[in-house]
Amino acid sequence: MGAERLHQDRRHRITLFRGAGDGGRAMVGFEHGRDRAMRGFEPPVCPRFAQRLGIDALVVQTARRDWFVSDRSPALAEALERATRGYDEVVATGFSMGGYAALLYSAACHARRVMAVSPQYSIDPEVAPYDPGRHP
Repeated sequence: MGAERLHQDRRHRITLFRGAGDGGRAMVGFEHGRDRAMRGFEPPVCPRFAQRLGIDALVVQTARRDWFVSDRSPALAEALERATRGYDEVVATGFSMGGYAALLYSAACHARRVMAVSPQYSIDPEVAPYDPGRHP
């Protein structure tokens, strides 16, 4: 599966891995937080289950530990809307910070279902005091 860059700005990147199937189904996977010092993008990797199922995989990454919330969020939502417009079925997935993003951008990526594993469901300082980087 070759990687095709669909969107990138200083905060977010979307990479498409086309599956061997008919192109009607896709998963949109949101990167989880790596560590407090996230600086830049890691190389994107196609999820093995997408390869096994032959479905398209859109890998959404963030350059910072910003919960996918920044001044670039509207641009990311627009790019996801465009990238997923032609699919019959889209599932959004994410773990932790990525689970929060899967819920946050589910409408933008036309998701019928969301699989959020251990999602960070709030960035409010009263709910998540352990993440002071988001408090301001």
